[in-house]
Amino acid sequence: MARVALASVAMVLTAAACSSSEPPTTGPIVPTRTDVSVSVPSAPLDDLETAVRAYSDAFLSGDADTAWDLLSSRCRDRLARAEFNGIVGGGADLYGSASMTDLTVDELSGSLARVTYTYDDPAINQNHEPWVFEDGAWHNDDC
Repeated sequence: MARVALASVAMVLTAAACSSSEPPTTGPIVPTRTDVSVSVPSAPLDDLETAVRAYSDAFLSGDADTAWDLLSSRCRDRLARAEFNGIVGGGADLYGSASMTDLTVDELSGSLARVTYTYDDPAINQNHEPWVFEDGAWHNDDC
């Protein structure tokens, strides 16, 4: 589904990028195809890594409020807040002493990313976890 959405975005951006190289001085503007390189803008990579670390820290420390704020709107719509609070509390009890050992951005395309991050306790490693850039910030979209 994400690929379909990205393909749709790329088509819209391609259509928007088509314009004449020299605007006409009179009459209607008639778009023509020019050699235009179109790319989907990427959200800041540093911000993504910061958000992943903040989510991990909040989750492992039992800070359900901060972890909740770092979830995508889609995930917040799908999860009951009380259930999420319980998950975060349980995660902190079981894995609160774990430390992140590595973080790799596997894919980054526009407002979508996949991130792998590992811990000194492999039971909680995250592989190709989906993240989305929405409302000006990165949010965990794994729900």
